[in-house]
Amino acid sequence: MLPRTDITRTSLFAIPLLTLVAACASVQSETSSTATNVTIVSRQEPIGVEATFPRCAVSITFGATPRLLSGAERRWWIEGLAHPSKKTEVDALVFERPGLKEDAQCVCGDTPRSVKGATQDFMETQQPATLLGELHLEHSRHAFEYEGPSETNVGMSTRRIVSYPKSDERCMSFASATFAKGHPSAGNAFLSTFRHYSSTTR
Repeated sequence: MLPRTDITRTSLFAIPLLTLVAACASVQSETSSTATNVTIVSRQEPIGVEATFPRCAVSITFGATPRLLSGAERRWWIEGLAHPSKKTEVDALVFERPGLKEDAQCVCGDTPRSVKGATQDFMETQQPATLLGELHLEHSRHAFEYEGPSETNVGMSTRRIVSYPKSDERCMSFASATFAKGHPSAGNAFLSTFRHYSSTTR
C-alpha cells in the first residue's frame, strides 16, 4: 500500500490525486543517491507528543514523543515515490511500541492536484483494503479513511486517514495506525487527534 498510488508506477504524483526538530527556515534534508527527485525533510515542529506539519497545516498527537524516519523507512519512501521528472518532498514522524505503530506524513509534489475522483483512484491501488468512508474535515479539500493489511508488519492491520489540505494544493497528508488485526481501538486515540488548521492561525 502506501506509498503506492500509481497503478503503473509507485509514484504518489503520477496520477492527478494529487504526508526531529527543524524549522522551515533551516530544513534538514536527504535526497536519494540515485537522483530520484524525492527529498526527505524535517519541517515538522514537534512539541512533546504533539506535532504540526506546516506545509500541510496539520497537527496530530502521538502516544509518546515521536521520532524521525529510520534509514530503512527513508529508503522505502524514496524508492516508492521515485519518478524521473516529478519532485516529491516527504515530511514524516513515527512512534512505535509493541503492538502499535503511529505515523504521520506530509507529502508534497511540484504541481497542484485535483481531488476529483481521488478516493476511487487511490483505493484502486490500495487493494486489498476497505474504504471506511469519506471524512468532512475543516480546512481540507477532500479526506477519507481506509483499513487494510499492514504493508510492513505481518499479522497486523493499518487504518489510515488521507487528506488534501487547503493550505497547499500540491500536498497530501496522511495519518496511520498499525495494530494487531481485530483491535482497531489501539489506534483510535491517535487518529482522532488528526486536525487541519488555517495556515493563517499559526
